[in-house]
Amino acid sequence: MKLNMEKSILLLFACLATVAVWSQVPQAFNYQAVVRDNSGSVIANQSTMVRFSILDAISGGNQLYQETQTKTTNQFGLVNAEVGKGSPSTSSPAFNSINWAAGSVYLQVEVDVTGLGNAFTNMGTTQLLSVPYALYAEKSGGTSSNVGPTGATGPAGANGATGPQGNTGANGATGPKGDTGATGPAGSGNISANNGVQISNSVVQLGSTLTMNTTIPLGGFNLAFSGTGNVGIGTLAPSYPLHVAGTANSLGLFNNTNASGMGLTAQNSAAAGTGIGNGVFAATQQSNGFGVYALNLNTTGTAILGVGNNLQNYTLVNGGSGGAFFANLTGAYGYADATNGIGVYGKAISATQSYGVVGVANNASPAAPAEGAGGAFVGSNYGISAIQTNGAANIQTAAGYFVGDATTLVEAFSNTNTHYKIWGSAGGSVSTCVEDLNGEPVTLHAIETPEFYFQDYGEAKLVNGRAHITIDPILAKNIAINEKHPLRVFVQLEGDCNGVYVTNKTATGFDVVELNGGTSNTAFQWSITCNVADMMVGKRMSKFADLRFEKGPITNLSEIRK
Repeated sequence: MKLNMEKSILLLFACLATVAVWSQVPQAFNYQAVVRDNSGSVIANQSTMVRFSILDAISGGNQLYQETQTKTTNQFGLVNAEVGKGSPSTSSPAFNSINWAAGSVYLQVEVDVTGLGNAFTNMGTTQLLSVPYALYAEKSGGTSSNVGPTGATGPAGANGATGPQGNTGANGATGPKGDTGATGPAGSGNISANNGVQISNSVVQLGSTLTMNTTIPLGGFNLAFSGTGNVGIGTLAPSYPLHVAGTANSLGLFNNTNASGMGLTAQNSAAAGTGIGNGVFAATQQSNGFGVYALNLNTTGTAILGVGNNLQNYTLVNGGSGGAFFANLTGAYGYADATNGIGVYGKAISATQSYGVVGVANNASPAAPAEGAGGAFVGSNYGISAIQTNGAANIQTAAGYFVGDATTLVEAFSNTNTHYKIWGSAGGSVSTCVEDLNGEPVTLHAIETPEFYFQDYGEAKLVNGRAHITIDPILAKNIAINEKHPLRVFVQLEGDCNGVYVTNKTATGFDVVELNGGTSNTAFQWSITCNVADMMVGKRMSKFADLRFEKGPITNLSEIRK
């Protein structure tokens, strides 16, 4: 640190000495200085500590008095002090014991710009050419008299003109480089470390560009950056307490050889609340880059571990994983906002015995086909739960979408507004299994038709050759019976008669009449087949009554088969 001083010692007392009362002589004199840095710029508005020592010789003299004062520079770097009114050093003689008449007196000034009082820089020693007159007179043994009245203050004189700056002299020739001397022991004062670093007591200063690799030995002590400024590496305008900028593949390496240690720890230590603070924030603008990239080099390790809800206990999957997430509520949450976005995407590239996504609920035991699957889900109550909520008309939707050699939708709506429970785009049927005589499962298949039908069965008996059958009102509510959709009735006689026919078919029932006016009381079985009426399914009206061989869920089946 460089200090530019302007000394101003008041000489007003010289004209008052003959009438001053010695007991009233101020035991101090004024001192003024401007504090500047190495580049000559003033250090403004900063707390500093100044140590004044009054000596009887310019070098190696006796210490007549010593004190320290804490001063804050103003906006021009100016400090003002009254020497004699500071805090005397422990072993210092008293200020009023100085014998100003004994000979030449010298003032040594030291400054600590940190304001802490443990890093003083000696700014030099100068002779006090005009000893404060009243202080001198106090020690000279003159007689005293009564103090006369104070005269009026005279007007301030005009500032003198600034003289012209002299010409800068020419630089001298550079001398030859001398031999490098042996390295001496470290001193207790300033230490120069490889051209750019100055260590003074506990203060480290970077004075110029480093010209060689530099090591600052800390010796088991801490290195702290105090104040509210920012530290920049690779940038001259740091925006953060630690701001690192550059073009290298990696701008930092944190290497911890402790097997139980952390390479990097980041924490938002604010009190628990609803704030948006983060422990770590990472971002990139590259389409093939990653905001966070984590790699576990152990072949059975886990790259990323996420723990929520302050959960204390968790388990990792055998064999390791790219990411493991644990919480009391939601272990992992995926969200996508784009039209073709994917909230969670799982992919396994092995041709056999691999699984894109595995889900296990209710602490059930995992189970999956040995050949692998895109998704394998196990639960005590539900293996898979799917809900479709889009109720807009003329849009094909489904709660489940499955593609093998062809597409099958579950709980689906077509784009022509027909609802299907299971809708497949190729051959196949809804099937079930029962046990054969040996207890082994065998398959039964459901009848499938080109139209939507409801069926019902019953039994009745002719009475004097006639019977009326009433359709169950619940079934009648949900079927379409009209000229376009006739009621289809089938009768199986269970006794001898002339035969029967069906007549008077309506949406609520039909009549069975014996042929040729017969009057028998023969029993019979009946069945009816009816077109399903259009009805509301969820928020959409589903079309059923007029369907026959409608289009399947996909139109490019021939391309898929290729």
